Amino acid sequence: MTNQIYTAIAFAPVQGFIEKSRKLRDLYGSSYLLSYLSWVICNDAESKRCEVISPASPNVTQGMPNQIIIKGDYKEKDAEAAFNTAWKCVTHACQEWIEKEINDGWEYKSGLTH
Repeated sequence: MTNQIYTAIAFAPVQGFIEKSRKLRDLYGSSYLLSYLSWVICNDAESKRCEVISPASPNVTQGMPNQIIIKGDYKEKDAEAAFNTAWKCVTHACQEWIEKEINDGWEYKSGLTH
């Protein structure tokens, strides 16, 4: 008999992050951001031949729970790398939007590379 390995990943503090929303669009945006980050981790786990048990049907537009259960030995370093890569993409996209849409002469230099 072989022992099956399960991996659990949780985001915290989700409640505190979302409750900072002052407007409906802020609530939508914060919820969507957390869902996107969860979705990225689920996809990365599946790409490493692990099975996502919960949520049963990962869908970033419908919302994702703050807890992910994976059947298989999904390493913490893999989850962290997937999360950090997704976070860098989000921050880079935000930076590009600000630089394009807000043209008031200010310039911000970051350490991000393209």
